[in-house]
Formats: sequence, C-alpha cells, structure tokens
Amino acid sequence: MTTINWNEVLDSISENAEEPEVEDRFVKRLLNALGFSSDEWVQQFKTGKGPADFAARKNHDEDKFSVAKINPYLIIEVKGRVSGKVILNLAEGTPTYKKTKEQITRYLLDAKCQTSQWGIITNSTDIQLFRKHGKIVLPATDCMRITKDNIIEIITRIKKLLENPPKALTICIYNDKGGVGKTTTTINLAAILRQQQKKVLVVDFDPQQGDLTDSLGLQEGKVKLSECLVDGSLNVKETIQPFNLKNKAGQLVKMFDVIPSDSGLSKFMSYEYEAKIEKGSARLRDLLNIFVGNYDYILIDAPTNWTLFSKSSVRASDVIDISKIVTVRGNITS
Repeated sequence: MTTINWNEVLDSISENAEEPEVEDRFVKRLLNALGFSSDEWVQQFKTGKGPADFAARKNHDEDKFSVAKINPYLIIEVKGRVSGKVILNLAEGTPTYKKTKEQITRYLLDAKCQTSQWGIITNSTDIQLFRKHGKIVLPATDCMRITKDNIIEIITRIKKLLENPPKALTICIYNDKGGVGKTTTTINLAAILRQQQKKVLVVDFDPQQGDLTDSLGLQEGKVKLSECLVDGSLNVKETIQPFNLKNKAGQLVKMFDVIPSDSGLSKFMSYEYEAKIEKGSARLRDLLNIFVGNYDYILIDAPTNWTLFSKSSVRASDVIDISKIVTVRGNITS
C-alpha cells in the first residue's frame, strides 16, 4: 500500500467516470492495497445471480485463483460515478446504494460464493464492506465517503478485517416493552444453536431483572461484569459460567456459556456511576470483542427502555432481534 500514491489515483478519476474507469483506476489498485496480487483476483466472476465485477482470494501453492476461478473469499461490486448522463450516488440510503447492496447480498449468498466471507461496494467516491455469516449478510463498516485525507485509514481498516475475520455473530435481543419474551427467546435461541453444534455465549445485561441468570440457576462469579466495566485490569473471561443440563443417562452436558447479570450492575442506572465507565456505551462492545474469535454466536439479553444498558447492547451487536410475543392459534410463541 505504501507504493500507491492515492492522491494521484483519486485525481486521475474523472468527475464523470463510468464503471470501467473506476475499475481500472481505483478498484485494481484497491485490490493491490488489500494484499491481493494480480493472479489472486478476476473480473466478471460468474455466479448463478449474474457476474460479479471482481472476485479475489489468496493463492494456495500451485492453486492460482486467476486460473481456477473457484472458492472466492472477497466479492466486489463496482459502480461508476455516472452512468450515461445519470449521476450515481452510492451514499447510504440512496436508490443506487439500496440496489447495489441487494446485488452484493445476492452474490455472497450464491452457491458459487459459499466460501466468500466479504463483499465490497464502491464507486471510488463511497465504499462499504459487508460481512457474511452463514446465510446472513450484514454491514461490517459504515458506507464511508472517500477523501484524500482518509483513504489510507479506510483501506487499512478494511484490510485488517479481511485478514482477521471475526468468527462470532453478535445478536442483541431487545424490545422497549417488558414481558414480550426477550429472555425466553434468548435461551431458546441459544439451545437451538447448541443443537446445531454452534458454540454460544449468552450475556445477561439486564440489571433490572436478571431473569436469564435466575432462570438458568446461575450465580455471580468471583469476577463480575459490573467490575469489568470500570476496571480494565480484570479478565472478563473469568466472568463466564457454563450452563449444563443432565442427559437421559444422568450425565452433565455443556449447553452454552453465560456471562451472568450481577447485583453491581444496577448502580450504573444512576448517571453518577455511569460516568465512571470509560467510553460509555462502547465499553461492552470492547469487552465482548475478546470473544468474537472463540464463539459462533454471542447473544445479549438487553433490558427494556433506552438506557446505558440497552444502548450498550445494541452498539455491541451485529444484528438486533426485536423480540415480541404473538398468539398463533392459541399458542404463545416468541
């Protein structure tokens, strides 16, 4: 990346650049900056949903991706700054953005892209990285406006994610109302994922109820989550407690891991104590980042009301499940 003069690259792209110009002058250099050599990417990669503009993966010994053209790791969908006389705005929320996001999602979920973990959309003015987890495609970054001042920072951030993919998908189970089955949903989802041989961590981040911790019959550990929020010297891994069940033979079978709620969390309901948490609502995210390489799923049981706890839970998550209870033919389901 140090050999690329990004000021010159951006200056070389005309204001009315169409897609081929963006591909040649920007995307090919982007791939190089992300660590892919010229025989580690191809254009017009054939999927069952149409051709993706670029696909890339690292070569393995004699297996050159440019020759084999199978098992891509990264898919890139490119747009021009204009198409004909029509200006294409790729900023988040625009019609072009929504259409391009749908495209990259279709490609990543296609059978020929099963090995793909990442997708990028860009027109050299805006860029966004997407991540695939199972059958879910979700944003890994915001849609970022590219400038000469931030392009190296943007590329460095994307490269770091590509080289260190998180294993876990973090899901926040939230609703602004109480009694809608959030805790039941969290426990049932954890149990179902465990049946599918997934490794699951459940976080009870509800200081008001702590129903999940009580329902599973767990107690506070020697190291508490409330302490980890303010004391960086503590090891958050020591808050984890296993939840086990007995099988028919009477043997204990590990179901999933839990970070239980604890009595110390409730004090952060007051602004005086909340202010002691460095980075505020981002602190939980930082704590849970330690686990993203060790679990397949991290489930957060969040409290009702838009407090520090619910804000922290949402901010730490990739996906938000708005849990609710509905009646179907007389049966209550979550």
